[in-house]
Amino acid sequence: MPVKWNGSVLGAWTRGKGTRATMVLRSLLLLVICLPSGAKCPTAVLTVSGDVQESASEAVTIVVTVETPKGTFTESAAVTQPSFKIAVPFPTFTSYSPLLGHRCNNRPKTVVITEFLNGKQLDQKKLTFEDHGTTLGLYEYGLRNNVTVDTSGIRVEAPSMPHH
Repeated sequence: MPVKWNGSVLGAWTRGKGTRATMVLRSLLLLVICLPSGAKCPTAVLTVSGDVQESASEAVTIVVTVETPKGTFTESAAVTQPSFKIAVPFPTFTSYSPLLGHRCNNRPKTVVITEFLNGKQLDQKKLTFEDHGTTLGLYEYGLRNNVTVDTSGIRVEAPSMPHH
């Protein structure tokens, strides 16, 4: 059966069968076109706070990496002060469904803290968020215990209570 052309792409899709099918297809196409292309999820932040002891004459560089199911996100800072705070932003978008909308469930799984001095890696700690992390607010996360950095390495106090 040849396709009848009524002046629109949707007309070709309906094969000339009535206006109801054309209206439904046009409505669906309009809905898809009008859907926003970007995610409507907020950006979350995981903040690592700590102290620097026995600091060297040069700055110690602290690199914080947040590993999530949707990717790895890293921030770093050269630290010369007695304390530091490094915030790592990451997207919360996980998926989109036309029926359910945007899903914003991306959460930290692992936090990796790496210490460098003069470009040389001194130490690295890999912490599971389940054991060491906490929710501070809506889309705000942190570690439950303080991090201490010195030229001999990184120390993280044991969690005060297990998180299950």
